[in-house]
Parts: sequence; C-alpha cells; structure tokens
Amino acid sequence: MYDEKKCHPAHEYKRPIKNIEQKIWRLWGVGVIRIYFIYMPEKSIVVLKIDVKRVAKLTKGEKDALKDLAEKVLNSDASHNMCIEVLNEYKK
Repeated sequence: MYDEKKCHPAHEYKRPIKNIEQKIWRLWGVGVIRIYFIYMPEKSIVVLKIDVKRVAKLTKGEKDALKDLAEKVLNSDASHNMCIEVLNEYKK
C-alpha cells in the first residue's frame, strides 16, 4: 500500500559526489510519530530518525542534520556495522 499522505519526501537535495537527487522520506506512524528514512541503492532502507511531530515543516537545521546523516550512511561501505556506528554517532 502506498498512501501519499502517509509516506512522502520530507526533504530532497543534490548529492555532492554523484550530483543526483536524493530523497529523505517521511512515514507517518501512529499518532504524531514520524519516521525518516532513505532508500539504499540495493533497495533496502535505513531509518535515519524517529521523531514526534511538533510543527508541519522541518527547519533548515533539521533538514541539514538529516542530509548529513543520509550522506554518512550513503557514503559508508553499506555494511550493517557502519550504519549502526553512524546512527549511534548521530544520537550524541
């Protein structure tokens, strides 16, 4: 099932290395929960952040933080351990 109201791009940017459009998706969870994720090249997904909706749109700082996290994950060797390490670093 695909519902554009529940799953849609939260932020889009040009990747600096490959100059391609990258989308960070937002999935509306239960109630006010929002799940931000990216699609990896091998068609798996990586959850970047789970957040509580406070306002309708992301701030520039929130977009930049999600972009930085997405780039770290996309530029990693795509190993599971690297993704866990990057996500743990983001929590600090």
